[in-house]
Amino acid sequence: MGDIGWPDLYHVGDEAMTEAAVEQLRLRGVTDVTLIAADASTASAVHGTKAVPRFHFKLRWPRAWQDSHLRKVLTPLEGYVRGDGPATDVYDAVYDSDFVLIAGGGNLTSTFVHQLYERLALVRVARHFGRPVYISSQSLGATYRPADLPAIREIIDSARWFGLRERASFENAIALSTSSQRVCYTGDDALLLERNSVPAVARDSLPARYFVASFERPSWIAESEIPRYYGQIRTLLETLSTALDCHAVLVPHAGSFDIERPKDDIVSHDEIAKDSLVIHALPLLRSKDVLDIMADAEFSISTRYHPIVFAGQLGLIGFGLAHTAYTWNRMRGAARQLGGADLVMPVSAVSDPEAITEVILETLRSGEHKGRLAAASAARKENQRTWWDTIVADASSSERVSGFVELPDPIVAHPVPALRSFAHYLANEATARGVADESLAWCRETLETERQSASKAIDDQKARTRTVEGMMKQREEEVHRGLEQIRSLQSALTEAREAAASSRTELDQATEERDAWRTSARQFRAEVQRYRDRRITRLVDKLAGLVRRQK
Repeated sequence: MGDIGWPDLYHVGDEAMTEAAVEQLRLRGVTDVTLIAADASTASAVHGTKAVPRFHFKLRWPRAWQDSHLRKVLTPLEGYVRGDGPATDVYDAVYDSDFVLIAGGGNLTSTFVHQLYERLALVRVARHFGRPVYISSQSLGATYRPADLPAIREIIDSARWFGLRERASFENAIALSTSSQRVCYTGDDALLLERNSVPAVARDSLPARYFVASFERPSWIAESEIPRYYGQIRTLLETLSTALDCHAVLVPHAGSFDIERPKDDIVSHDEIAKDSLVIHALPLLRSKDVLDIMADAEFSISTRYHPIVFAGQLGLIGFGLAHTAYTWNRMRGAARQLGGADLVMPVSAVSDPEAITEVILETLRSGEHKGRLAAASAARKENQRTWWDTIVADASSSERVSGFVELPDPIVAHPVPALRSFAHYLANEATARGVADESLAWCRETLETERQSASKAIDDQKARTRTVEGMMKQREEEVHRGLEQIRSLQSALTEAREAAASSRTELDQATEERDAWRTSARQFRAEVQRYRDRRITRLVDKLAGLVRRQK
């Protein structure tokens, strides 16, 4: 995995580290390599190897969205079944692999939390399939949010070998890891990238003597201040050009190959070179062509990190202009490995072009750093090759391979008098300003995240309130219908009671009539009986009379 393969962005340093990693693997017999990239087809075209798309976490997402997406991308693992054909996603690629490698980058930081989650997801997939993980050429920090520390620790502890490219990052990793044996102090993998055997086409347009420079579009200052900043850079480069009698060649380290859609360094370089006779802006080049252009330069100066690494690879003196704690940590770390940590200055120093020019002139004239650089560069590159020997040997063994020996940084006093006067300013102003800028950015993001969370909570509460109100309305309607039914039943009951009362009255009348009829019937029977008795008596009397007469 590398931060590579963006369709509309080519980042020289990120692509260079992945390219170097692929080359080092192939040199050691690992020829079947699959890249995990932003866009698989773009990465395949650039690096000439298979590729699958990454998980696509997003930089601006709130932390809750990152966590939700992490759960989402890991859910398919439980029911995963490898299909037929080539790998089409990270799950297939990791399942098919012997081991997983996370290539170089400054991604284990809260500054780029989406990159942190990409790597966290990858190590969890690797752990699920039982594949060993190796992590090379990393920066850690410079600062973290407490919420990110568990993820960073998990990534470190998931690796069989974990390589850090700056001393400060190495010490941070040792403090975070539960097993310091897995953590190693290495260099940047781009130190091993070799330039093309065929000279870059852009060489044809280069002046006889030149130095190279790279300046990103500044995100750390207000938009209204950018033209003034470009003017300061232009003045610095023209001052250097006059003092050294050579031209400035601007080499972009990030941008798009689509000339209709210029971006990043392309835009800033065009603005800096505008109306200047001694500043030349080159188009975007591939990483190996950038190395070729830098090879014959007098020196390099940049606000980007990898020009310092490329300069070290070529034995070229590289000066850095750092603008945040993040860039300060990486620039000074890379320069420190080559004995030139004090050649990194705060970008705010561009307001004093004469001071920077004095530092560069004295460094070049003394020759001391140049001689020390050649030996430091050769030793660091050899040590980095040993690092790759260790990774491939360990990946090929069932047991952990030992043997990598870390290379200490050269111990160097300030080689240039002008730097001594800068030392206190360098060590404090840039670091404090960088940390303050990052802290401010994080505070803004935290406030925005909290605002979004609060807004979501309010929306959720409103939704719950609407639901409750709907339920209450439904209950009110049900109660209303119940009351109507009760009133209807009461009315029916009243009618029933009235009908019952009427029936009772009729029953009483019928009972009275029945009793009257019964009384009449008894009287009638009594009359009948009396009548019968009288008739019988008369008949008896008549019969008795008849009997007497017959006698």
